[in-house]
Amino acid sequence: MLEAPGPALDAIQPAFAQQLYFIYSADEGFAVKNILPLFKDSRRAEFVWNAYLYFARCDNKLLSAGLLDAINFEWTHLDKLREKSLRTSFFSLVISILSFSDISMESRDTLLRESVISMDGKHSADFAEAVVRFLTGRRHRGVCRMG
Repeated sequence: MLEAPGPALDAIQPAFAQQLYFIYSADEGFAVKNILPLFKDSRRAEFVWNAYLYFARCDNKLLSAGLLDAINFEWTHLDKLREKSLRTSFFSLVISILSFSDISMESRDTLLRESVISMDGKHSADFAEAVVRFLTGRRHRGVCRMG
């Protein structure tokens, strides 16, 4: 179902990406093999990130299955997100992961480093603003359940 002509994939893959958390919970193997790689595919990443970030959900298992790698990859492609609100959702996702996940200290350091130095720091000020909103209780929306 994830192999089809380009226009069909443009509709199918984002629909699957938007439901990544649910699909991963139901069938880890399918999600790891067919959906997670799309988040780092230069031809598909824009479509799947745009869909996923509207209702982003994750947990520690999904992060370790490959979503954390995809998030680190996405820092250098943030300009491809069509709407500023999607970048804000991405920042909220990262903040949730940094605050509540069980990722290793090395992974946490990498994620923090990417937030500051990727694209020569282009998004570091916006990320810092998102952190301030989080710390002062003006959160964008809850995105990551850690369990």
